[in-house]
Amino acid sequence: MRLGLSTFLGVFAAATFSFAFLEGSGTASCTLNASGGDDAPQFLNAVKACSTVIIPKTTTLNIATRLNMTGLSNKHIDLAGTIRFTPDIPYWTGNAFFFPFQTQVTFWILGGKNITLNGGGTLDGAGQAWYDEFATNSTLLRPIILTISQATDVFVEDISMINGPEWHNLINESKNVVFQSINISAASTSSRRAANTDGWNIYRSDNVVIKDSIINNGDDCVSFKPNATNVLVANLDCTGSQPLIDEQWDICRILRPVSRNIKMSNAQNGARIKAWAGPNVGSGIVKNITFDRFIQSKVDHPMIIDQCYMTNATACAQFPSNTFIQDVWFNKGSAIELTYNHWSTLASDLENSAQKLKGEDALTPEEYVLRPGWQRTGLCVAHLAFGAGIAAALLVTQIRFVRTFAILPPSGSEGRRVFLQCAHNFRKNGIVFPLGKCSLKDGRNETEMIFRVAGERGHWHLGFDDSIINGRRVPLPQARAEVLADWEGKRVAKSSSKPKLTLDSRWKSGPIRRAVGN
Repeated sequence: MRLGLSTFLGVFAAATFSFAFLEGSGTASCTLNASGGDDAPQFLNAVKACSTVIIPKTTTLNIATRLNMTGLSNKHIDLAGTIRFTPDIPYWTGNAFFFPFQTQVTFWILGGKNITLNGGGTLDGAGQAWYDEFATNSTLLRPIILTISQATDVFVEDISMINGPEWHNLINESKNVVFQSINISAASTSSRRAANTDGWNIYRSDNVVIKDSIINNGDDCVSFKPNATNVLVANLDCTGSQPLIDEQWDICRILRPVSRNIKMSNAQNGARIKAWAGPNVGSGIVKNITFDRFIQSKVDHPMIIDQCYMTNATACAQFPSNTFIQDVWFNKGSAIELTYNHWSTLASDLENSAQKLKGEDALTPEEYVLRPGWQRTGLCVAHLAFGAGIAAALLVTQIRFVRTFAILPPSGSEGRRVFLQCAHNFRKNGIVFPLGKCSLKDGRNETEMIFRVAGERGHWHLGFDDSIINGRRVPLPQARAEVLADWEGKRVAKSSSKPKLTLDSRWKSGPIRRAVGN
């Protein structure tokens, strides 16, 4: 990596930081220290000059001017300390980066290719001043802490975000973005609440993963905005949040988002899909949405699909939503998993005594605790036995439905025979009966016949729907007619003819009859 003199002069003019060239690696590493003033210039210059920028654990960078880090390539920001955005409301309201979507502004734009932000440090939005000001000025534009914009292959891990003035993260027009092990917290210390402090908003982005994170805020945990596709949200603990939302605005698509292993508590809404209605709203589609193992506690509205969001009934009736919502799945998870991990009971005096012995606060009568392990294990075993019984019953019902049916020609002293294969038989295994002991009768309707064998208990169902005969898919009447013709011996194949299906060494030839799906 070659650095010009002008680059060095610009860097050292902004502030003093250590600069190291990593021998043999071809990359430069910069370690930043607080300057006592605005640290934005030295941060920007360091990111331009160095492949790795280190902010030590004892360092707090004071960011008083906006951060434009677009067009980066192969950069690593190792944040062990803190980046704090000054609550200079007059400056930020006139200088924060503007995004037209929902009239948003942001402190920091991070864009480019192959970017990593990690290190266990903190992004501090210093939101209290903004919460207090917004309470008296509802038109105030409050900055987003971090915006990933027009970026590819971004990895953000092990970062805490506290007190964002509004949203904590916006993912805008990006692809292959991963947030992992993020801790978000927004709380007001005054009577003015922290409003609109969403964890993430995903807009016009594809292949996004948000996982293994804890969110304690006063608004949306994760919000899917227009044209958010292929999004996985997994293993989140959302407290005080509103829903994970699919929202319509302008012309949009929201396709294949998955929310898995989500725990929500003390919230107004849980799994929620909302769309605007009324005049002059856009259109879109919300499709293939999966909420998998979505655990909720003390949530007012656990599941909501609302196509009249923020629209009165009269306007909604006159101008209904143009957003189509389809294929929404709510999966509970297995009965065994839910039982062992979540089967609870109300706290009793015994649990309260145990809490006190451990020096912890007593549980309230309304709180739930997991049942004893032996109870949960016992019910799990019962679930397993019940499931095995159902599976066995289904198998028993299917073993009398014929999958493969063959009339075999005479061989040596043996006359014509019938070969059957049912659901419990492997591919080349089945049952053979002498044709003389067998009979065919009409079934419940024209799609099936009943096959019986003298001396055998019960009967078999031979279906003709969607049949394949000698490799050809044939219509129902033809399948029925051909089987009856062979049964009556009108078209018996010679034993020297080439077999259509070799079953084993004993069955060399003969027309093969298959009833698919029965």
